[in-house]
Amino acid sequence: MRSIERNDRVLTMSSFSKKEIQDLLGILEEKISIIYPATVCSEQATDFLTVSNQYRILRPYILYVGTIEPRKNLFRLIRAFRHLKETYKLPHQLVLAGGNRWNSKEIHRTGNEKLGDENAVCFAGYVAQSEKNALYKNADVFAFPSLYKGFGIPPLEAMNFGCPVVCSNATSLPEEVGKAAEFVGPFVEDSIAEGIWKVLTNSEYAKELIQEGYAQTKKLTWEKSAEQLTQVCQEMLGA
Repeated sequence: MRSIERNDRVLTMSSFSKKEIQDLLGILEEKISIIYPATVCSEQATDFLTVSNQYRILRPYILYVGTIEPRKNLFRLIRAFRHLKETYKLPHQLVLAGGNRWNSKEIHRTGNEKLGDENAVCFAGYVAQSEKNALYKNADVFAFPSLYKGFGIPPLEAMNFGCPVVCSNATSLPEEVGKAAEFVGPFVEDSIAEGIWKVLTNSEYAKELIQEGYAQTKKLTWEKSAEQLTQVCQEMLGA
């Protein structure tokens, strides 16, 4: 806290996180500047057949990318997926790609509960960036029902590769994805399931989300981030 008080300016990644800093740390609004990040991925993608064989991924599939931990809301995502499988005989696999963090064993246990198909939920673990890109390109839906996010890169990565996004209507996510996602209530499993089902069963709507996604990623670039940072530096130097 003392180091924050000594700083002339605090940089953050979204209006949501700016408001959190103001409310929780009591920092004046004029001392906080927003520098929006962009996608970190290259365009290089591993051959999908290679990736699918390595991680036992089956088409069609719904994709999540991020760490495996409770704050990512994976318990509800898995249960929403289970509901879709049982109610609509959904043919999809749920692919969860990311490294294990705290309490990940319970998430694995939930995902491994019998669904009549031992391959229904795939825990791919950590995947390299080029492998991740291949997963984005071949997924039918990218699901990101995170409970708390200051800024989330994976939805933008998915949009960059033409994958329609379903994400939480909470924290920073609406701010960063704009009109390019189907929003769901992260605390309501039925809402998550309905959002995924809507995108899967409405091809025209999915195409609209993809086009909006391409447009949204063009608004958030590292060139624009550099311009924003340069402006902050000039303000501080009195230029």
